[in-house]
Amino acid sequence: CLESHPFLPLYLSGGMDGAVHLFQFGQPRSVRTYRPSKDSHGLQAPKVSHLHFTSDGYKFGATDYAGSLLLWRFEASPASAAPYFAMQLHSTIARDFCFVDTGSVVATVGATEGVFQLRICDTLLPMAQRLVHEVNTEQEGTCMVYSGRTHDIYFATKKGEVMVFDTRQRLIRQTVRAHERNIKAIALTMNEAFLVTGSALGDLKVWDVRTMTPVKTFAGLHPTTTKFGLGGGGAVVSTYGVTSALLTPAHLYTCG
Repeated sequence: CLESHPFLPLYLSGGMDGAVHLFQFGQPRSVRTYRPSKDSHGLQAPKVSHLHFTSDGYKFGATDYAGSLLLWRFEASPASAAPYFAMQLHSTIARDFCFVDTGSVVATVGATEGVFQLRICDTLLPMAQRLVHEVNTEQEGTCMVYSGRTHDIYFATKKGEVMVFDTRQRLIRQTVRAHERNIKAIALTMNEAFLVTGSALGDLKVWDVRTMTPVKTFAGLHPTTTKFGLGGGGAVVSTYGVTSALLTPAHLYTCG
């Protein structure tokens, strides 16, 4: 996964090997490593699922396939290379996360012993009190985004649904069947008036957040392709549809 800084020519990379690196655009080598692929004991770091900066660029975080959330301060000091916050919020996997308002409150979606959950933690509270809310979801969440304008968390599922979680009332107040398959990408426009979702089938939709109705559909934007690996057992490696979406004031970028 990749995540660009809000205003600096820098981006983060998180890989299958669990490492988190900082790169400068146009440069082939990383300028800083925040998490190596192996720790001091030689143990492999869990695969990184998502990376995100806060809107002001002063903090960033990562979720991984061990269910953990890690947060760093984006500073030049040697101490900032280590996360200032680390907590396992899900026992199986943490799929994605989003910063809520100032960034001290973070929401995650993941799985714990077969139960799919959205969890909210306050990083400023003592360890025993950090988990301030959790709600079980019928479907597994895949990606999420927070709207400061509506104070809602929009999170997508593997069954093609988009759920709207009201952070003030702390409940899921709406569920919309957005796609026929797994939703891999979700994003908001700069004014947070429209939501974009991308599916495993390669379709992309634009939604009016007031009514949660689609206003534009791009069918087959990134068609599903399947590649057969050469390894033993005839392993199949698949690339599914829209995998990421990024909105700027003038453009919509997607990959897949």
